[in-house]
Amino acid sequence: MWHLLETNQEWLLDIPSLLLVSQRPVLRGDPTPTKEMMLHMSHCPTLYLCCKDVLGWEQVYHQAYQEILDAKVGTELLNPCKVMVLVDPVVHEGAVPIMTKDVVVLAPQQEEQIITTMVNEKLQLLIFVIPVILDAAKVELWTRCLNWLQDSVEVILVAAPTRIDDHAIIENFNVQMLSIERTSGRLDVISPDTQVRSMQNKKLIYIGDSGKSRAYWNAVYEIVKDKGLNWPGFMRKPNKESAATKKSVDLAIPDQGGPSSVGT
Repeated sequence: MWHLLETNQEWLLDIPSLLLVSQRPVLRGDPTPTKEMMLHMSHCPTLYLCCKDVLGWEQVYHQAYQEILDAKVGTELLNPCKVMVLVDPVVHEGAVPIMTKDVVVLAPQQEEQIITTMVNEKLQLLIFVIPVILDAAKVELWTRCLNWLQDSVEVILVAAPTRIDDHAIIENFNVQMLSIERTSGRLDVISPDTQVRSMQNKKLIYIGDSGKSRAYWNAVYEIVKDKGLNWPGFMRKPNKESAATKKSVDLAIPDQGGPSSVGT
């Protein structure tokens, strides 16, 4: 019904026809609801139960729910769990459209200082986003960063979305990523090979290859929940995936002129 009214407000002049036509799904380009649509249906006491059964709707519901609570109550009070997203500088900004309050780029030559600052802020969950590249020096750096953290910090190591240029590189990167370890403390790895349950166990790499970074991070969030971890306040930036944004995701593996295989 909402989609019909979006197309033509004159439906309100013919309520019987509106009720009749809305009994069946209306074909449209994007079946995902909007926050405004959720608010329009908020009088329904079973709205959340309905959203849980429709692919893509539950995420929109939670995002609208979180945005309203943050605006009315405040993020700090609602999310006592301190979460930070740490991004390797090779990862392009457009590949991580996350609205988490603290998103920090791991600046070269300042890695230990940044990690120490996060520890001092009593960090509880770190989402560490790394590029899909084969570089032994980078692996050593990422490992040092993880081991500078306090044991109490839970870490989720996530591969940034990228296009598939060479399947051999992806396979080798999966091996490289799974070799990264902490001496102590929890570490969960979400590699390009990780399967997404709600998408018929489709591998994460194929979602990233589509250029849809929002869909990619929705899948990552689902995987995080499946691991029993809590990522409070997770929100994606508004859906404005222009050609420029898509291009930025394609550049997630820029030509750095550096090593292309482990140990070189």
